[in-house]
Amino acid sequence: MKGFARILETFIAAIIIITSVAFFFPITIRQSGWDAAIAEFRAEDAISIGYKNTSIQTFVKSNDNTSLTNFFEKMFGKSIDFSVEIVGIPNAIIFVGCVCDDSQANDIKARLHPLNFTYRGRLIEIRVERVSVANIPDQTNILLFMDFGMLNDEYTNRQANIEKFIENGGTVFLLDDITAANTSTSVIRNLFNLSWNTQDNNPPDNGRFKDLNNPDRITYNIAKYYENITGSSAENENFQKFNTAGNTINQIVVDNRTIIETTNQKFSFVKGNRFVINGNGRAVWVAENDRSPEINNLTKASVMWASGERYKMDGAVEKTPPQVSQRAGIIIHDGDTYEFRITTWNVF
Repeated sequence: MKGFARILETFIAAIIIITSVAFFFPITIRQSGWDAAIAEFRAEDAISIGYKNTSIQTFVKSNDNTSLTNFFEKMFGKSIDFSVEIVGIPNAIIFVGCVCDDSQANDIKARLHPLNFTYRGRLIEIRVERVSVANIPDQTNILLFMDFGMLNDEYTNRQANIEKFIENGGTVFLLDDITAANTSTSVIRNLFNLSWNTQDNNPPDNGRFKDLNNPDRITYNIAKYYENITGSSAENENFQKFNTAGNTINQIVVDNRTIIETTNQKFSFVKGNRFVINGNGRAVWVAENDRSPEINNLTKASVMWASGERYKMDGAVEKTPPQVSQRAGIIIHDGDTYEFRITTWNVF
């Protein structure tokens, strides 16, 4: 018995020592990561199934958020939530915030008419509303100005608001003539990067697409949109008439960001800029014109590009994925080429 008692005492003492030592070395529990890996695999499987049976293509083409949500909810069950984003094609609904008066708002609506139209089988809607730079609505894709003076004043007084809007993926759109003095202002340099052509004078009043077959150029998508909403050949289109206020304006240098150049290839009438603030956001400048049907459709095609070509399909309530999430995606060619992205996360 004494031998057994000593063994028991030793065993108890050992437990006490181990317990006391553990106090100074707390136990660390590490997540295995299996939940995240399983969620990612399930997302990839769901995308593969949706792509092969063309459900995804149908949902995107019809802008059917409800059916898309139902499809993935059935695939994931209740333990996984998700958010869907489409990248590379015009937004289904393009929110244009016009910093303007009522007459200018009606003018841009007339230029963009019809505001509901079909592009490659997709219904696209343009919504134009007057907004204030001091309080830009969250859903705004494009901040549109029809007067350089107003844009310059707003940028001078609320530069932080405008640049934050761009950094979040928005586009600033200016539809007005530009003078040599305008190109020296901060807003034209910082956002649009326009410069004055000091070597040549008196640009003609008509223009054409520049580098429309180069997919690395902004022109490529805008020319593609123009062709599909008009049925006309972008390559053969000759836009008349710009420079309605005379030929001493809009002497803007031609470069790789030029969308419409004059027929003598010395000046720009439409230019775009991208990755404006910290690699995000866009800017578009369109010279004033005679509002011909051809130039109005060019303006609409520019607005389609200015939408950001990136939008959510989360239904009525847009979701914000948490920091711990997984993303899967697929490149789809269905008339246009776009990326279908889905971000998933575990609810519990």
